[in-house]
Amino acid sequence: MMDPNMTRRARAEQKKKIKAAQRKLESGWKPGRSKRRKQKAAVMIQRVYRSHLLRQAFQRSRHNVRFTFTSLQAFGHARSRQHWRNVDLRRLSREELRLLALTLNLPSTGKKVLLICRIQRWMDLHVLGSDMAAQAAARALENRRKAQGSVYFCEAHPGADLVDIRPLRGHHITSIAAGSESNAVYALDGARGAAWLCRTGGLASQVGLCSHVHRRDEFEPTPRESHWLATPVFLHTLRAEHVDRVYVARGHAMALAKAGELFSWGDNAHGALGFPAESAAQVARNRATVVGTLSNYQAVAAAVGGHHSIAVCDHVAGHDGVVFCWGSNSHGQLGFSSSSSNTPADGPAKTSPTTFPRPAVMHQVAALRSVSVRQVACGGLHSLALTTDGKVYSWGCSDGGRLGQGRVPKRTSDCMYRS
Repeated sequence: MMDPNMTRRARAEQKKKIKAAQRKLESGWKPGRSKRRKQKAAVMIQRVYRSHLLRQAFQRSRHNVRFTFTSLQAFGHARSRQHWRNVDLRRLSREELRLLALTLNLPSTGKKVLLICRIQRWMDLHVLGSDMAAQAAARALENRRKAQGSVYFCEAHPGADLVDIRPLRGHHITSIAAGSESNAVYALDGARGAAWLCRTGGLASQVGLCSHVHRRDEFEPTPRESHWLATPVFLHTLRAEHVDRVYVARGHAMALAKAGELFSWGDNAHGALGFPAESAAQVARNRATVVGTLSNYQAVAAAVGGHHSIAVCDHVAGHDGVVFCWGSNSHGQLGFSSSSSNTPADGPAKTSPTTFPRPAVMHQVAALRSVSVRQVACGGLHSLALTTDGKVYSWGCSDGGRLGQGRVPKRTSDCMYRS
């Protein structure tokens, strides 16, 4: 309480002190004000954060639009669907929408809603169309890859499905070589002229992977285990040659190069490879070797039988379409009898063609010397030849009428033919 004897100035100073003390105690007197301030601060922070997010989204949208303008002007094509999904047309101004419509060759008049509808319709048509075109192009590419030479196989049982050998895709596989009595399968790459081994024949000599054969590869009544290779093996022994054809028999195989060279590998117990077997180590060859007797001629066709082989050569003493046979002659499949005096291609024979271990004497078929042969084919025990004038010659075993003449007695000195 103020003293009445105090001067006016003293009373004013005392009032100021009382008011200052009241202001210091005001926060303690009203505790709800601090809570309200905190809530207000949290709301302000949330508003600022939302504004920051909206500003960033707006900047990204503007950047996408500017990038779209640049890309369309430079390349003249639509962006991907994912790009247009990130563009919010509603956030763009009418002027920006008008510029975008002009860039897309769309009408630029009308209200903002109309411009958005036009641009959205363009997105749906062009971007969706480009996606469908890309999918169609991918399917066409896959079909082209398959057309370039996909290899399929199926097992020999009812209901077997075709299985694609995927490692051979894109290798331009043009032909497959396999024999009726052989499980070996070769794929030929026509573009490179390369041969691939897809399945082993159960015989070590057919695999063609190792460099040496240490024991004789005998034929057995029950074939050895044959399996598909997980990855087809490229025949490196023929990598320097442009292989045109591959011929597969039960125990041996031959490859015809584009230059006219003939290569052989496999079992040589009957001389089917075209060279004599001097020892047991030479009975089986697992590396492709050129048939040396025919190295001076140009081979144009070949065929392999059960234990014999045939080749057609040009430029033989000025004649084309000359047929040479070698290997087993047990049923006259070489085109002459064992008692005939036909002259071998490399000189007089020292042994009979049916004598072992030198059965690989190569002979020219005497009955076909007056004709020109273009194609030959072999069965297990018989042979056929097609001449340039359309006649077919057949010789060898006639069981089952396989020679086309009915059942005839075995005559190997003369070739039987039919037009």
